[in-house]
Amino acid sequence: MAICLLLVFSACGSSPQPSEELPTPSAAKELPMPEGTGAAGGQELTINMPENPQTLNPLTAQEENLCNVLSLVVEPAIKIEANGEILPSVIENWTFDAQTMTFTFVIRKNVSFHDGKGTVGADDLLFCIERICSYTEAESPYAKYKYVVGGYAKIDDTTFTVKVTEKTKDIFYFMNFPVLPKSYYESAGVDFLQKPVGTGPYQVDSYTKGEGMALSLFGDWWKTPPVFTKITAKPMDAEDSKIKGYQDGSFDAVMSASYTAESYASEGKTTVHPIVYPTYHCLIPNMGDSFVGNKNVRRAISMALDRSKIVSASVLGSGQATETPLRQDLWYFENSSSAVGNGYNASAAGKLLEDAGYKLDAETGFRYSENGNGSKNYLKVDLIFTEAKDFAYRSAVCESVADQLAVVGIQVNIIEKSDEDYKTALSQRNFDLALCSYSMKSNQEIDFLFSAENNYGGYNSGALQEQLGAAHSALTEEELQTAYTALQKSLLEDMPNIGLFYGEHSLIMRSDISIGKPLGYKNIFANINEWK
Repeated sequence: MAICLLLVFSACGSSPQPSEELPTPSAAKELPMPEGTGAAGGQELTINMPENPQTLNPLTAQEENLCNVLSLVVEPAIKIEANGEILPSVIENWTFDAQTMTFTFVIRKNVSFHDGKGTVGADDLLFCIERICSYTEAESPYAKYKYVVGGYAKIDDTTFTVKVTEKTKDIFYFMNFPVLPKSYYESAGVDFLQKPVGTGPYQVDSYTKGEGMALSLFGDWWKTPPVFTKITAKPMDAEDSKIKGYQDGSFDAVMSASYTAESYASEGKTTVHPIVYPTYHCLIPNMGDSFVGNKNVRRAISMALDRSKIVSASVLGSGQATETPLRQDLWYFENSSSAVGNGYNASAAGKLLEDAGYKLDAETGFRYSENGNGSKNYLKVDLIFTEAKDFAYRSAVCESVADQLAVVGIQVNIIEKSDEDYKTALSQRNFDLALCSYSMKSNQEIDFLFSAENNYGGYNSGALQEQLGAAHSALTEEELQTAYTALQKSLLEDMPNIGLFYGEHSLIMRSDISIGKPLGYKNIFANINEWK
């Protein structure tokens, strides 16, 4: 049986094509409807927002605190939790036809827009898709995934299709866009400072630049309502001013990027909730080095590091420890303890070094290999870094690494370089270990770390490339878990780079408010209906 399309089949950046018929997609697992557990309780909440936002358009907003505030007002077509889990939202379920490379998306019925803008329909979703496809990657965070959209078409008011250019989970990251009413945004223009309208738990009553935003509970929201009936977002950017405002009672919660945020925690009064920030800090080993080029030595270095001490010493506890580029809190690893990590184990690290032929000199406490003439060749590695300009923490990272590696008999020579000299050393592989920081992708893909441009250590593995490809093309829950678990185990076995930690931002909030699930970057209010 064929499905007759009611709208021409359009592609990102292409002209409209003649309408055509697509075969009915095969049945796929229907994901459960997300449920709220909050209950309206008449509470009010005061938070901070940016002082001078350049736009309030949810499709183009990129500033962290602005996106957080907008997550009260708009909801994604498909939801992605802080742990990477992909869930239904305004889109209730979907199927994929591998033969035609076509997704069929079904919109949840009776999801209402604010301000009487009607219920969500296929025209609204297709309007958002069309807008995103018109943006550059710099203009919209969703546009980086528009490459996967080969075309889209309306079937009926609650159903539409998207033809993809390849089989990849990136379609879900594209479909993570906020759902907006076509009738409002089409007339308002692509970039504006008018009040935002969406389907979220809160509607905007007013917005005045310099004064902030007043929000009230949306009575027709499709989930159980949150406990807060009113939310006030006051403009405040400066970290010191936000903290002072929280301490004097002007704010109930403030979003902070300060490394000192944890110091404001106070039992029974203030809780500091972590928000994993997508900056990954790691040690890059030079594969051409006779010492760190040895897989077992790299594993020993990793196991010798107590990452919690590194995080405490360098960023005052504002970091999430990780052994690989794949965060250990991702949902893929929930059923596989071996994929989480090896953990800190100095004795096991020492055994690995011993088995690799590096004996411990009882007199000096350092390890060595024996030369042909019986003399000792002591292990000593150069660790290069360049200091951050905004907050000098990298020297403390290196010092903590050096202190811990000394415990297992590895001498570390820390070398600070200028930005230019550091980049030159990386490009020429003139180092043993290098402390590096990367801005990671929202789709949990790490292939760029091993591309020609970023593969500073010179790691090369055909097996790893295959695993990266499998992770990219995975779609179902089973495929994703299988692919990412295999990839994580491979990273832990070979340690092509040695993870240290991800950065963290924070939500500083009254302790009498319980949040439940972890908070997502740029999306901390996504589950506010579960707060108590």
